[in-house]
Amino acid sequence: MSNLLTFCSNCQSLKNLLDKIDTSLYKRIKGKWTNVIYGTDVYFNEGVYTDLVRYKSILQKKIINPSYPDSRIDTQDIIGKITLLINK
Repeated sequence: MSNLLTFCSNCQSLKNLLDKIDTSLYKRIKGKWTNVIYGTDVYFNEGVYTDLVRYKSILQKKIINPSYPDSRIDTQDIIGKITLLINK
């Protein structure tokens, strides 16, 4: 159903960014799991993790409705913020 509702002009790049977010979230949670199971001390930034989850939700909604959350917020601004979070 989401394919029928898609109106964005750069959907493929946004979907690629969603894949990068998923990869980053996986690596972060794997590091957290390693800390718990093996007692290691790999740094886990919970704030970045939470922000990535939040931006993933925004991006998923933006693919379906390009004016989400507000038409004044440019998609490139969201992409820039996500890219910064992924590289932290």
